[in-house]
Amino acid sequence: MPRYRFTYLLETPISAERDVTFDHGGSAAHLSFANRIDENHIHLQAVAEGQNWLEANELLMDDVVSPVLDAISLHRKAPMMLQDLLLVVKAENGHVRKAVVIDHNIQNMPVALGDAEIGEIESFLKNRPALSHAVMRWLRYCYRPITVLERFVFSWLSFENRAGTMQVRRQCPECRKDLPSFPGLNRDEAYEVLRKEHPAMSRAEFDITFRHWSWELRNPVFHGGKAVSTKMRTEMQQAMDFYRVAVEHDLQRQAGYRLAYPGLHPQDGSLRVDIHHFVEYRTDDVNLEFADPPHREALLVMVEKQELPKELTLLDMNTAKHW
Repeated sequence: MPRYRFTYLLETPISAERDVTFDHGGSAAHLSFANRIDENHIHLQAVAEGQNWLEANELLMDDVVSPVLDAISLHRKAPMMLQDLLLVVKAENGHVRKAVVIDHNIQNMPVALGDAEIGEIESFLKNRPALSHAVMRWLRYCYRPITVLERFVFSWLSFENRAGTMQVRRQCPECRKDLPSFPGLNRDEAYEVLRKEHPAMSRAEFDITFRHWSWELRNPVFHGGKAVSTKMRTEMQQAMDFYRVAVEHDLQRQAGYRLAYPGLHPQDGSLRVDIHHFVEYRTDDVNLEFADPPHREALLVMVEKQELPKELTLLDMNTAKHW
């Protein structure tokens, strides 16, 4: 299978006097301590195989990079948070090479609060409708600029508190005697909350969906049953976009918020745009397995200047999915 070299941005206060390479699972993660970006960031490079670069990246995250960072973090009791994928270079022969260069643009975006919105909030606080402070508190925690995993935990707690609890009663599958009951999430109420947002959702669909959320996402996180994978984080985001929005709209209706922000994603004070450039270029050294594209820094400001370095040729990004 094709081999790809990935370059990531790593946030960590850990420092070393030299670059360090850690092996795991037949692959290696190279940490550029000697030429760190700043006091809180360094580059991490790793190589992986895959049918395409997207598949290779997912395998690399779960099988190599995450275990290495876990081991270092435990030893030093210090954070090692992978931030962004910056560059993907494929192992190729010849003078002509290709790469995916990613520009991560983050801007501060103040969240406006006008007189009309202030009036609605004042009215809510004055009338004091019976809304759960626990539900609202967990939602407030999940609106911070945090990782998908952390946001999932806080948003799920808001969902559980909104649904409430009920006594779960069971019978022994063999003798059919009643077993001791225990408190559990009120699935009837959880279904009603979701059905207000998605009227076409049947109870059978809810039962299947909720079981997946609970057993495949919630339980591994809350009980530590297994490490969270890239695939799980993607599913967590999809789940949040479904149940969290339903809880938010349910509370906003009860609060009488007619002017509440209707967007899907939380307004965490930043606007992030990731621009992928799929480029072709030439290298003089045909023996290099991985040849970096020239003028990478110039490419990252191309959108603003509308000037592409002559040594680079832009390719169709859709074709990069299969590259």
